[in-house]
Amino acid sequence: MHTHGSITGWLAWAIISLLSASGYIGLIGLMGAESACIPLPSEVILPFARFLVSRGQITRHHLISALAILVFKANMENQPGDL
Repeated sequence: MHTHGSITGWLAWAIISLLSASGYIGLIGLMGAESACIPLPSEVILPFARFLVSRGQITRHHLISALAILVFKANMENQPGDL
């Protein structure tokens, strides 16, 4: 395990490592954690995802696809009249 001087440094390292290893599937998982009431807001995740897009480790198309899946899922969960 990497040692970092602060919780922020550790969190940044952990997010970048996870996204680098798992790509957009990891992005969906991390952003889906917010829906499961885990305090990891997407506002923290997306800048790191964009960083990896700029380095070419995640493609822009994968990032947009992951975001579209999450928006679709959120809209489906909030439909009135669910059975």
